[in-house]
Formats: sequence, structure tokens, C-alpha cells
Amino acid sequence: MNSFTNREQITIPQQFALRSWVSLEPGLEENEWVLIDNRSGAICTCNDSAGVLLVALQNGTTCDQLADALTSRFDVSVIEARQDALLFIQQLSGTGFVYENF
Repeated sequence: MNSFTNREQITIPQQFALRSWVSLEPGLEENEWVLIDNRSGAICTCNDSAGVLLVALQNGTTCDQLADALTSRFDVSVIEARQDALLFIQQLSGTGFVYENF
């Protein structure tokens, strides 16, 4: 008999981080950020909410931690923040700028 049969399954939160070739810099305007793809030279300006998420992604984070960052900075419910964080990760993953479970 497997010794783990009666134990609760442990789940490890999925973690996300920006890739090393992606950098984030403050923009020229207040609450503006610039996301830079250092491989292609492409740049994208980002608003403050994206900046909050991107700063967290620089050091690696989970989706729940991203949602916490949003609720601590903005007047948004936990449910909305989690949905926004998931959507943001999905969109950013499509660019190849983040990696998972590092």
C-alpha cells in the first residue's frame, strides 16, 4: 500500500516570472511603465495596474500574489483581481515574456 494514500494531496502554486530578456522601466508619465523586449527591441507602455503586476513578476510570483498586489493598491474585489491577474498572465504568456514553475 502506498504510504501517501491517506494523506491530503499537496498542491504547489503555479509560479510565474518575467524572462531574463524582458525588462521593465518607469515611464515618462506618472504611473506609466515601459516593458522592453531586449531581444527584438520592441517596447510597450503599460498603465499602473500592469506595472504593479509586472514588478511582482520580476522576482517571480503566483497568481494569488498578483491578485493580492492588485487589491492592496486598487479598489478592486479579490475575485476581480484574481480574474484580472489570470487574464494578464494568459496574455503575457502569449508573448513568451513569462515562464512558469521556475
